[in-house]
Amino acid sequence: MDKCMKKLCKLLDSHPSITVLGSCCGHGKYPPSIIVKSREQYDSKIKFKIIDLITHIEIPRKRNFYKKDKKGYYYIPEIQNE
Repeated sequence: MDKCMKKLCKLLDSHPSITVLGSCCGHGKYPPSIIVKSREQYDSKIKFKIIDLITHIEIPRKRNFYKKDKKGYYYIPEIQNE
C-alpha cells in the first residue's frame, strides 16, 4: 500500500461491506487502483467480488493482483488494458 493512499484505504476499510486488499497510486505511470473485496447481497444470497474500486473492473484473482513491469513499476493488467 502506498503511503499516499493509506488514509483513504483506512476509511474505506471501516465500511462493513468492503475489505481493502491492496492499493497503488500509479506513481504517474499507471492508473491509481484500490482493490477491494466487496460483499453484495442479492435477494437472500450474499456474493463476494474482488474489484478495483476506482474503475469497477472485476479482478479474477484472489491474490497477486499486481504485476511488475520491466522498470519495476506495479500495475494491474485488467485496468491497464482498459
